[in-house]
Amino acid sequence: MMWSTAKRCRVLRGTCPIRSPICTNKEFDRLVVMAGPGFLGLLREALPDHVRESVAAEVPKDLVHEPLEAVKSHLPPAAFHVTPH
Repeated sequence: MMWSTAKRCRVLRGTCPIRSPICTNKEFDRLVVMAGPGFLGLLREALPDHVRESVAAEVPKDLVHEPLEAVKSHLPPAAFHVTPH
C-alpha cells in the first residue's frame, strides 16, 4: 500500500523521533539518517536547522525490517570519523 504524500507528512510530523528531547536538546554530535528514498526526502525537509547541521550521512534505504547487523552494514564509516579541531 502506497501512502499519499500528505499522509506521510502527517506521520512524519506526529511520530518522528526528531521531536524527541534527544534532538531538541541536541544530545548527539552526529546523526545518520536512514529511510526509504521517498521518506528520506520528507524527513530531510522536516529536520530543524539545528538537527540538519548534525547530519553526518544519509542512507536512502528502507531497513526497518532488516536485522541489526544488516542495518549496521549500511552505516558509512566516514560518518563516524572525527577530525581534530
